[in-house]
Order: sequence, then C-alpha cells, then structure tokens
Amino acid sequence: ANIELPGLSFGVRKDWPEFIDILNRTLASITSEEESAIRSKWAGIRYEQGLDMKVVLQVGGVAIIVLIVFVVWNRRLSHEVAQRKKAEVALRESEQQMLSAFQSSTAGMFMHDGPGNFFKVNNTFCDLLGYSEQEYMNMNWRDVTYPDDLEFTEVEDSSMVDGGRDNFVLEKRYQHKNGSAVWGRLFTSCGRKDDGSIN
Repeated sequence: ANIELPGLSFGVRKDWPEFIDILNRTLASITSEEESAIRSKWAGIRYEQGLDMKVVLQVGGVAIIVLIVFVVWNRRLSHEVAQRKKAEVALRESEQQMLSAFQSSTAGMFMHDGPGNFFKVNNTFCDLLGYSEQEYMNMNWRDVTYPDDLEFTEVEDSSMVDGGRDNFVLEKRYQHKNGSAVWGRLFTSCGRKDDGSIN
C-alpha cells in the first residue's frame, strides 16, 4: 500500500490483497482536517520539559538524611577519639607518677610475679641488700630472705597466693649480699584478676 503519512507505517498480510485496495481508497478520501486529527491523536509527539519535583524531593531527602547521619556519626567518633586520647594521657601521667613515687621512695620497694621472681625493684631496695637492679631480675624473693625466716614467710605468702587474703605485714630478716642479716618490716599486697588469680 502506498500510504502518504510520513512517519507512519501500515502492514497488510500478503494473502489479503483486497484489504490493500480498501485501505488505499479509505486513506484517499481523508480530508486534511481529518489527517491532522489522526496525526495529533496517533502520531503526536509530546515533549515534557522541567523536573519531576517528586523525584527531586525524594532524592534530596535521602541525600539530606545520609548527610545528617554522616555528620552525627563523625562528631560522635571525634568525641570518642578525643576521650580516648584524654584517657591515654591520664593513664601515662598516672603510670609516670607511680613509677616516680616507686623509684624515689626512701623505703625499699619491689614487685614480683606469682612464683616470686622479681621484675621491678627500686634504688633503696638495691642499696639495702647490696644487689644491683640487674642482679635482682634473675632472683626470687626467697633468694634474699634470711634462711631462718624462710619457712614462716612462705606460709604468709602461700595464704595470699591461694586467695585467702590480699595483703599481710611481716617483720622478717633479709640476707644481704655479704651474708649479713638485715631486719625489715614487709608490707605485701597483691592485685587480682577477675578469676581471683594474682595479677
């Protein structure tokens, strides 16, 4: 069929040749007004300009929510980091004060682990028994206890290690590096873990 409607196509089956003739005669009888009406109804192109405000509001709302969440999270994280740094500084200062008090004390002080091995001694304790700090690091409190006082010191220490108590006071003799006895008053305390074992 030779139909003069640019941009429109009609298809007719080959086994219906009489339909092509009917269609051609019908189209030839259409007035220009009818052709314009057909074009505007069936072949019209409509352009829409502008933005869909509903979509803009939805996208904008999601973007604002994400931004607010990010800002709140970032501020909270900044606050937590500042608090952690503040706590770390306070902990370092506290540790430094404790170490300074330990080292500068006029009383002989030492720390040992559960089995009794020294891991920290102050200068006064070094001077008291004549051993260097390095020598103490290879020694146990039993090594510097006067032999006659070892048994009752063990009893007191065992009562603390076994969880019976967290501290005790004891007058005892220590053995100086030169073999002489040095009297002292021992104030002992221990820190414990959550399970009750010595820290």
